[in-house]
Amino acid sequence: MGSNLYNGNTVFTVTYSYNPGNPPDSRTTVVNPSAKTCTVTQNKNIVTNILMSNPGAGAIPNVSYGAGAETKSFTSTTAASNPGVTLVFSSTSSIAGTTTHGTLSGPTYSWTSSNTSVATLTSANAASLNVTSVTRGTTYGTSTRTSTITRTASYTYTLNSTYSAGASVTTQSSSASCTGTATQAANLVAVTSIAPTAGAITSSVSFAAGGETKTWASTTAATVGTATLTFDSGSTVSEGSSPTYGTWSGPAYAWSSNQTYFTVSSSTATASVTAADRGTSLGAARTATITRSATIVYTLKSNYTNSGHTSTQAKTVSCTGTATQAANEVTYSIPQYKGLKYDQAVPAAGGLATLQAPDGYIQYATYTSGSIVEITSGGTTTYARAEEVSRFDPEFFNGVNGIVRYDNNSSGRTTMTRVNSDIPSGIPNNSNYALKINYNPDASTKESSPYLGG
Repeated sequence: MGSNLYNGNTVFTVTYSYNPGNPPDSRTTVVNPSAKTCTVTQNKNIVTNILMSNPGAGAIPNVSYGAGAETKSFTSTTAASNPGVTLVFSSTSSIAGTTTHGTLSGPTYSWTSSNTSVATLTSANAASLNVTSVTRGTTYGTSTRTSTITRTASYTYTLNSTYSAGASVTTQSSSASCTGTATQAANLVAVTSIAPTAGAITSSVSFAAGGETKTWASTTAATVGTATLTFDSGSTVSEGSSPTYGTWSGPAYAWSSNQTYFTVSSSTATASVTAADRGTSLGAARTATITRSATIVYTLKSNYTNSGHTSTQAKTVSCTGTATQAANEVTYSIPQYKGLKYDQAVPAAGGLATLQAPDGYIQYATYTSGSIVEITSGGTTTYARAEEVSRFDPEFFNGVNGIVRYDNNSSGRTTMTRVNSDIPSGIPNNSNYALKINYNPDASTKESSPYLGG
């Protein structure tokens, strides 16, 4: 700093200079040429301003999240760097602010999220910070969503006591920010399971041994039940008979028997079940399990269908009943000999006849099923004459068994004939022969004669 001093014809020149880095107090200089006194006073050289350049913001990454809630670190990839400091003095001179003149503090970090419905954080003075995504829950969405994560680094420069005395400005701050993007995935949906109900059919039905067809009733129809849908967020919803995200189809019914002697025909809730005729096969009562299966399908609507996500689930559920067919037993009739006879008729006067071997036998087997079988072989026959008889041809195989016509009047009008035609049906013998007694009355008298004839 300089100034010119005048004393008449004499000019005094006084020059002062200050070192801005070492500001002196105000000072006074007295100049006394030729006993003339001139006093010059200079003010203090103080700091009038602190200039700070922007610090280096550093860098943080971009981080991707799933659709659910999860916490990930925004790890600092580059730390913040110190700003430059310049001190400006009242003399208009300036110097770089260093630790000689004051203290630089920082960085002090702070964090913010631009969209807290996507990502939340608790700000802390840290170069790296954990950021938590907000679950998308059961809100369906095909697009990603984002939030800008900002890290701000702040610095402060404060003059020390030497330079702060009388200074216009004693402290100054500066900050810079870097950003990263939190990107949350779309929230798509998939069908993970369905749980239909099988319903119920009649628990048991009985069938005759002879085979028959009956209707197997449905006591409760199959129902769609519930479908469980899982979103990419991990959240689930349950859909019932009036779904939002999909549609139901079914039930499609199918019936079966675990035994071949029962057949089932149906594609509805009820069925026609037929038991086979057991015929002549003997056996105890037998059973089979009758199964009704119902297949139900849940399918996502087209606007909720996406690649990599299961859009259809099908499930078959079953209910059962027991079919019981009666035992098949047999009863046998008393065997009857065929052609059992003596070799000749015993004369009227009496005598003996020899019993001839029969032509065979016949017997009937009657089954519970209703089948009847004629048996003529496989058995052993034995026979013997129980007592001596004088006549033994009661079925007229060989003659009239010694029977003679009797006519008191000997008119010849009474006749007896062995016949095998024009005889009543159902005669109780095996020979198909009978005796026909005939009487021709006297046409002139129209009276029976002989009156005791027969």
